[in-house]
Amino acid sequence: GKSDADVMMALGHVGELPEGRFFPDTYRFAAKTPDVEILGMAYSAMQRVLDEAWQQRSVDLPLQTPYEALILASIVEKETGLPAERPKIAGAFVTRLRKGMRLQTDPSVIYGLGASYDGDIRTKDLTTDTPYNTYTRAGLPPTPIALPGRESILAAVKPQETGEIYFVATGTGDVIWNICGPSNTAARLRAGRHRPAAGPRARRKRERMAQSPNRGRFITLEGIEGAGKSTVAQLVCEWLASRGITSRVTREPGGTPLAERVRKIVLDRGDEAVSPRAETLLMFAARSIHVENLIRPALARGEWVICDRFTDASRAYQGYGRGMDLAWIEQLAGAVHGDLQPDCTLLLDLPVAVGLERARGRSGVAADRFEAEAAEFFERVRQGYLQIARAEPKRVRIIDAAAVLPAVTQQVTRVLEGL
Repeated sequence: GKSDADVMMALGHVGELPEGRFFPDTYRFAAKTPDVEILGMAYSAMQRVLDEAWQQRSVDLPLQTPYEALILASIVEKETGLPAERPKIAGAFVTRLRKGMRLQTDPSVIYGLGASYDGDIRTKDLTTDTPYNTYTRAGLPPTPIALPGRESILAAVKPQETGEIYFVATGTGDVIWNICGPSNTAARLRAGRHRPAAGPRARRKRERMAQSPNRGRFITLEGIEGAGKSTVAQLVCEWLASRGITSRVTREPGGTPLAERVRKIVLDRGDEAVSPRAETLLMFAARSIHVENLIRPALARGEWVICDRFTDASRAYQGYGRGMDLAWIEQLAGAVHGDLQPDCTLLLDLPVAVGLERARGRSGVAADRFEAEAAEFFERVRQGYLQIARAEPKRVRIIDAAAVLPAVTQQVTRVLEGL
């Protein structure tokens, strides 16, 4: 038979790879029509659908070409069979791309395993590097991994970004959202592959945490740009999941569809200036929506909430960084969330130069209004965070975020064990 290269050459597309290039549909053709002619119909249909969708793409989409949209669409296609879930799944992946996070999607790993995949994905598969392993490599895989349909393509170019970045595909086409850890942690828990710490003491603590009717906790992550809050959020989720605890990961500004719209206003580097006062008010407006619609309801259900930034960020950024009156910020905090305070805050501290180098080195992620600030601004913010930590040492735990990941993991785990 013909090789992939021969097929693409016959179609007149020398050098292109065939993955994802043919639109799945019903085609009419006469008997004895050559295979290459039928493939040409499917190729042209895919180009037409993809081009039409690309013209409708959302503003500021972190995808540079229609081919990148095709790659993302193929992942969305494999993650769920429910068309209604596809825009939200695409939104989760787009949010990860914006934040410089790895996609961590099992279908791409499976595609990279090829014939060695036996129907079950294991930890060693997730750590075996291939061009398609989105656990070991950042960004999109090099090619599509499936033939996406129209709904998946439209979802990729017009994603529904809600701020949620964790989900589990149940295997029936349905999706469970805000399950902690990488996208299949809960599935591994059900399969018994993700083993928590052994021993009677650890077991008693897990049982106590899981069975307590008031087990919901509010954990916030703070730090300047490039501190690694997204990575630590995943770490906290995996730690909780290993103890049978349900949690939600969220962020500020944002976390709900309406609050995410406010986030875009706050971070946009448009021509219209946003004063420090307006910026502060926008932050608390988004926070009010977030607290009422997500944080309080989740805590009331006994879930743990892991929030990437909260009011400490307003104190540090708008207070110490912008020079806004701290007493006024406290008044806003009281009005917006009253007695709701984090049970624990992990302050990921590192030198400003290191953080900015990390943040500005994220591939394909444009700097927002804060990331574009001068180093002097972040020095003030960092000192503000450290002042908050000195004032509340029991709540705010300083983590050396400049350390290597295993050392950061050890520090975070030590704090979590004490909760």
